[in-house]
Amino acid sequence: MWFLLGHLPMQRYYIRLLSKNERLVAKKTDQIAEKLMRNLVQITGSTVEVRGEEHLQTDEPYILIANHQSNFDIPLLLGFVHSGMGFVSKQELRKIPIGSKWMELKRCLFIDRQNPRQAIRDIDQKIEETKLTDDVLCIFPEGTSSKGDQVGEFKTGAFRAAKRKKIAILPVAISGSFQLMEQNNGKISAGHVVLTILPLQKPKEDVKVWAEEVREQIQACTNKPV
Repeated sequence: MWFLLGHLPMQRYYIRLLSKNERLVAKKTDQIAEKLMRNLVQITGSTVEVRGEEHLQTDEPYILIANHQSNFDIPLLLGFVHSGMGFVSKQELRKIPIGSKWMELKRCLFIDRQNPRQAIRDIDQKIEETKLTDDVLCIFPEGTSSKGDQVGEFKTGAFRAAKRKKIAILPVAISGSFQLMEQNNGKISAGHVVLTILPLQKPKEDVKVWAEEVREQIQACTNKPV
């Protein structure tokens, strides 16, 4: 997860400011994250095309749903879609000394996968917080990266949360990010990535059908020539 990278003295500076002005720290952190993540992608020699940016022009709160092809997906989303994004992460990542603090500054949510009831409560609370700010919660419904262009089964948790909290979702299709590393046995190389932002969707009654519909929409985008 590349967004764990950060400049340690800068992190310490923001941590000191946190108690004084939390939103200022959040804004500055987002600005730095966007620049760092863009640079991280660009130094690979890769190019990024963003389609459907008009769908970001909304005042309505939403959960961002994306397929997961690569370790580069988080830098791509932060750098080219929405810098004010936090991710749902497993609580074990809290043990990373520097990275965990950076994740806290990015308003990521750590959940205990062994305690699903508490995880549901934590996600619901996080969604309510995003409704009061410009923050966005991002969830990868596949649960793990596919390392290729096929979109795996979507777990319904994010869709159940959206229905439960009456919040829209914004699907984003990531196409080609696996070319930057996973396709080359971990060796970083240049590629062309297309990020397709689809229209907002209101919650639907049957979350299983809804999740599969969104998965198919994203798969259709990843199957298009990049």
